[in-house]
Amino acid sequence: MAFLIAGAIPHQAQTPINDSNKLSKEQVLAHVDELKELIDEKIWPTYNDPAYSMEMNYYEDGPFRMHLNQAEDDTLARMECSSPEITIQAVPSVKTYEEWYAMLMHECFHGFQYKHTDFWNKMLASTPENFISSDSLKTLRRNYEWNRDMLSKENALLKKAYEASGIHEVRHILSDFFSIRDERLKTVKDRLGLDIIEFYPIIETVEGSARYIEYCLAREQGITDTDWMTNLDSNSCYYASGLYLMLIMDKFGIPYKDELFQKCYTLTELIQEKIRFSTEDIQILIEIRPEVNYVTHLYTLAELGFSDPAYAAKYGNSLPKAAIDTLQKYKEYLTFGQGENAPYSWFFFKVAQETFSNADELKTIMDDYREEAIRMGAPANEMAIPTTIANVYVENYDNYLKNVYPQVKAEMEERQQLLSQKMQGQSFVRDWERVTGYTWRRGDYHWLLYCAGQKGPSYNNLNDSTNTVWYNQNIDYQLAMFSHEFGIFLMQDSIDPIVEEFKEYTRKLDSDRDLTYVPWSAFESLACWYNCKIAGRKTADYHAFGEADVQTFCRIFDRLSNFGISDPAELYRKGIMEYLKGDG
Repeated sequence: MAFLIAGAIPHQAQTPINDSNKLSKEQVLAHVDELKELIDEKIWPTYNDPAYSMEMNYYEDGPFRMHLNQAEDDTLARMECSSPEITIQAVPSVKTYEEWYAMLMHECFHGFQYKHTDFWNKMLASTPENFISSDSLKTLRRNYEWNRDMLSKENALLKKAYEASGIHEVRHILSDFFSIRDERLKTVKDRLGLDIIEFYPIIETVEGSARYIEYCLAREQGITDTDWMTNLDSNSCYYASGLYLMLIMDKFGIPYKDELFQKCYTLTELIQEKIRFSTEDIQILIEIRPEVNYVTHLYTLAELGFSDPAYAAKYGNSLPKAAIDTLQKYKEYLTFGQGENAPYSWFFFKVAQETFSNADELKTIMDDYREEAIRMGAPANEMAIPTTIANVYVENYDNYLKNVYPQVKAEMEERQQLLSQKMQGQSFVRDWERVTGYTWRRGDYHWLLYCAGQKGPSYNNLNDSTNTVWYNQNIDYQLAMFSHEFGIFLMQDSIDPIVEEFKEYTRKLDSDRDLTYVPWSAFESLACWYNCKIAGRKTADYHAFGEADVQTFCRIFDRLSNFGISDPAELYRKGIMEYLKGDG
C-alpha cells in the first residue's frame, strides 16, 4: 500500500553511493545538521533542540557501525556512524545517499529518545529478564504459526483503521485491534513464559517512531520506494505497526509529538487516550454465531457440564451415538466451572471464539492447535486424546451447520431483538466506571447467544470483550447479569493476578474446608456488590450465586467500604483475608 503524508512525492534525482559521488566527512556532517533542522521544522518539533543533541563518531574505515552507543554517563553517549561507502557494503539495499541519510536519521532519533531519560528508563525497566534482544520478537513471528496468525489479524485491522474515513470508525477498528493484540501477548506469556505485555508497546514506540522519521524524511527527499517501511508482514513488523499508529494520528489531526516522550507514553497508551471511546460510543452487541452454538450443542448432547432435556429431545439424533460416547469418555478433560478448567476445556473457549464456515476450515484450526502443542513440547502419547476429540468436532460440523443451526438461529432471533432494544441507551458502562474508578478501553462489548445448554455454566468469557449466554433466561436476571459480567471484565486486569495469587494461597491452607473456591467466590461477590450499589437495590445476580456466599462477602465489602476502602483490587484482597479469618 502506498502511504502519503501530504499529496504526491515531489520528484527528486537520487545520488548513487559510489566513488565519483563520494562526500567528505565535513560535507556529510554539515548536511546532517541541515537535515536535523528540516526534521525539526517539518516532521518533529524539538528534534534539533540542543537539549537532545548528541555527538557523532563518523567512521570512514573499519567495520560497519550504525547505532546508539549508550553510556552510564549521559554526556558520554554517542552515535556511531559508518560512511555511506562502508554502509553499502554491509547493507546493499541502501544504494543512494538519500537512503543513507534517512537510515542515519532513524538511528539519530534513538539518541533523541535516549535523551528523554524517563522514557528510556521506562523501556529498560519493561524489558523481560529472559529477553535476549529484539531478535526474540523476530523469532516469535518466524517460529510460531499461531503468533503469525494472530499478528496477521492485528495487522489487517491496523491497515483497515488507516483506510477508515471517520474517527468513529477508527475507534471501533482499533478497539478490536488492541483486543487481539492483548490476547496475543497474553498467549505468548502463557505458552512460552515470555512476558512482553509491557515491553512490546514500548519497543513498538521506540522503533515505530524512528521508522516514522526515516519514512517522512525519505519522502521529503523524493524517495519513492518506501513500501518496505510499511511492511507489516516482516518479522520485525513492530517497526511498521508503530509507524501506522502515528500515521493514523497524523491523518486525523491528532496531536501527539509534544507528549509522547515527555510524558513517557507508548503509542498504544497515547492513541487510546486520544481517540478513546466516550461512554456514549460503546455499543453492547447481541449476536448469534454458529461457532459458539456448535460448541454448546456438543457439550449439551454429551452432557459435559451442560444439560437441556428439551434441546436433546429435539436435536439428539443429529449427533451420532459414537460421537457422544467419545466426548463423554473424556468428560473429565473437557468440563469447567467456578473458575476451574479441565486440561482441554479450550475445546469450549478457544473453538467458540474462532470463525469457521465449514468442516475443512475447522480441521485447519484443529491442525494448527495440534502443531503448536507439538512445538511447545507436548509428548506424542499425550496428543491422542485431543486428536480424538478434535475429530468429533470436525466430522459433525457440516451436518450441524446444515440441519441444526438454521433452526436454532431462527429460534433465538426474537430474544436477540429484545435484548438489542434493551441495550439501546444503556448506562451501566458509565455506572461501572463511576463506582470503580476504572475506565473501559476495549470498545464494543459482545454477547453471543447460544440455544443449547439451558442448565450449565453460562456467562463464559471468550476474550476481553466477548461473553456467552444461554439465550432464553429470565429477562430481569439476564439484564442484571449483563451488568455483572461487564463489571467482571472491567475489573479483571487489576484483579486476575490477585485471583491466581489466592488460588495458590488457599491450596496451602491447613483447613477442614475446601477453600479453593474462595478466589472465584470473592470476585463474583464483588461484582454483585457493585451491581447492587449501582441499582440501589439487591439485583437478581445477588440471589443467583448460591455457592459463592455472596451475602457474607457483601457484608464484608460493606464494612471495608465504610472504612474508606474504595479501590476494587484492595476490596477484593482484604475481603478474602477477612473471609478466611471467619470474620464474615
